[in-house]
Amino acid sequence: NGETVFNQAVRSMVNGSGGKRFTIQPGEVLVFQNQLAADSSWKTNNCEIVAFVQQVVSREILQAERRTFPELGLAEPGPVLAVTCDFNGDGKVSVSDVIALLLFQRANPGDLRGDFNRDGKVSVTDAIAMLLAQRDNTCP
Repeated sequence: NGETVFNQAVRSMVNGSGGKRFTIQPGEVLVFQNQLAADSSWKTNNCEIVAFVQQVVSREILQAERRTFPELGLAEPGPVLAVTCDFNGDGKVSVSDVIALLLFQRANPGDLRGDFNRDGKVSVTDAIAMLLAQRDNTCP
């Protein structure tokens, strides 16, 4: 659902209820970095990322940019997704999947495909969440 990701992106930029406010001088460059996860079913090569700068009072769009994932050098998500307890894709749910998750995180630091608990961070807490889901039989 693109609306969910859109809402997450807007929330990450919001300062109060009016958006991230800043003052910029001609020729000055500001860089904002936000990290969002694309759903595994998305074909990111068919998606575009849009960013714009809007005048606060008049709401006039002062600058806008549109880029595709390939233009940004972002690849389609791979087959390994941490939304399931069968992280290694062997058809079984076991501690091997937790080890596979930890190895994936180590090899791909910051890659949100290793964010099992969907808190927006990649850490050992994802492995703990996976172990608890396996124990409680609540695996997605």
